[in-house]
Amino acid sequence: MPSLHLSPQFHLPAAGFKPYAGLGLGTTFVNQTTNMGLFAFQSKEWMLGFYPEVGVMFPFRNDWHLTLSGKYNHMFGTGELPTQAYWGINAGFTHFFRGYRRY
Repeated sequence: MPSLHLSPQFHLPAAGFKPYAGLGLGTTFVNQTTNMGLFAFQSKEWMLGFYPEVGVMFPFRNDWHLTLSGKYNHMFGTGELPTQAYWGINAGFTHFFRGYRRY
């Protein structure tokens, strides 16, 4: 559950598709439960993290784009929880509404 995510994106000029790179910074709430037989241990912490992302948008119809991206999520460890990190691969559609700044 991210509470703050600052993610400026830098679009590079290209013909036919739009590559971009971004960097996010914010906090994430982590609720971790470890089950061992009849016992369960639960840790709840807010963790500071950063989230670099690279991707590409392919325009295919007016204001619609197919978007493919990869993101690395890294949350720094706290006294109770170790560092958490994972990679994400995303695919989806992006729509720019009329009047919105297009790249």
